[in-house]
Amino acid sequence: MRVHQSRGVPVPRPGDRRPVVTNTNNDPLLRLLREHYGHRWTIRRTENLWVATANDPEADHAPTIIQSDVNEFLYDLENPPARAAKTCNG
Repeated sequence: MRVHQSRGVPVPRPGDRRPVVTNTNNDPLLRLLREHYGHRWTIRRTENLWVATANDPEADHAPTIIQSDVNEFLYDLENPPARAAKTCNG
């Protein structure tokens, strides 16, 4: 992975399959979402996807949200879908 000289943005090399994760310094929207929802979700993004993981593994909603559209992502953060299965308590 190299960094674009003028913008400081990670640029994938040809054949690199790792997703490019955006730094909050370069992404004010990501920073705002983390500030607003950080008590409930751990939020990150790649070039094409928004991803949130629930901070509470026992939450009664889906533990992970993945969306390509930021508006759908915001809706799911506010109204998380139901869990697909019950949590396993060992």
